[in-house]
Amino acid sequence: MSETDEFVDQFFQALDYADKLIDSVPEPVWGNQTPCEEWTALQVVSHLTGTLDKAIQMQSADGVFEEKPASPGQGSDVSETLQRWRSARDMVRDGMAGADLDEKVWAYGHRTRAETLALPTADLAVHSWDIAVATGLERELPRPLLESAKGPFNMPEEMWRQPGLFGPAVDAADDASDTDQLMAFLGRRAPR
Repeated sequence: MSETDEFVDQFFQALDYADKLIDSVPEPVWGNQTPCEEWTALQVVSHLTGTLDKAIQMQSADGVFEEKPASPGQGSDVSETLQRWRSARDMVRDGMAGADLDEKVWAYGHRTRAETLALPTADLAVHSWDIAVATGLERELPRPLLESAKGPFNMPEEMWRQPGLFGPAVDAADDASDTDQLMAFLGRRAPR
């Protein structure tokens, strides 16, 4: 498998995982607090929709990329938020088919369009965990997704450990799973 194919495969694994998880959430718990300070599970979906919007931008002809995190929408309408998610999901799937993923674009430096998928892949994985914790669903990430989620965190910490991105690491429980250890490294506490 080429490096390009690997980035694309990891991205779609994360997208499929997030999509299945989102479809599994019962409506009454969308307002539950997540490990992300001040974000509900529904607001995390809104944030992930912004993440997909960025992935769509990276597939566009000009490769325009905003170097700031996507923010959650202010709305609290469940059906509207989920419809925006599904629309962005479908657009990114359709757009990927026609994109030149080996072309270099500017995104935190010159990278191929395929390489730019590493950050959205990690975002989808980490926030899937947030949603699962908030809604009481299975929070253990599948091993391949867990491994691909670690990729972007090989960059210098000052690039991603800052307000609005990731806070300081917290202690994980002695018996923490590999998933919960990664989340502790990213500043999230697993429920006991």
